Amino acid sequence: AYSLAVSTQWVASASEGGTSIEFWQLNSTSLISLGTMAAGGRVRYLKHTALGLLGSREDEMVALWPLADLPTALAGGETPETLGPFSWAPKAMEMVTFGQKQGLAVASFADIEIWVKLTGWSKLSRLSGHSRLVTSLSFLPSLGLLASASMDSNVGIWHHQGGSWKLATLLYDHNHPVNAIAWIPSGPLLASGDEKELILWRPATSPSCEFTYSMGYYLPGFNRYVVEGRTVDECQSLCCENPWCTSFDYAE
Repeated sequence: AYSLAVSTQWVASASEGGTSIEFWQLNSTSLISLGTMAAGGRVRYLKHTALGLLGSREDEMVALWPLADLPTALAGGETPETLGPFSWAPKAMEMVTFGQKQGLAVASFADIEIWVKLTGWSKLSRLSGHSRLVTSLSFLPSLGLLASASMDSNVGIWHHQGGSWKLATLLYDHNHPVNAIAWIPSGPLLASGDEKELILWRPATSPSCEFTYSMGYYLPGFNRYVVEGRTVDECQSLCCENPWCTSFDYAE
């Protein structure tokens, strides 16, 4: 199996368990090899962010190559920055922004760690809310929301408030482990997928219980914000008015 990371200028590839990363450039209709770079360990997953190329390794560390100058990096002239160790070689890695800071959110088994760079990279906080492996992360800068997918079949929504990261809500509509998640900024919508279905989530903007069903997709809202101040009975009453609202997440 191969892992790929794509920028506007290159494609990086690595075989899972391999110890090198190869860079390619698209020229007309073919790929031209630009060279190979040592990964510093056995690669599990690659991801490109605005901070550079991220590579998680089987030694449970994550390497970051800024790649300010690709030829220099390929010649061995760039030393990667490292984060970790983590509780599992993560595939879920995402750049986040909060306040005036930039950082990285990285899965550490069922938790999510937020790392920031001072003189070097250091762990700022550890977010707990899932009970099984976190499989995917996606950040929406316009709303400052970090979404997480997990093998526990839940989707988490996290935000930075009052100087710390907090769990805003868990969305429970999946019946199988969730293995992919992505924001669609133009909506915004949140897409989450498991082995059986894709769910599109729509932020609710008014105190109502809105659920629609179109072309086989659920379009529920982010309910923790919608039902604030309502009792459990009121939430359940609202939910039962809509036949598609089978797993309404009322706020406790």
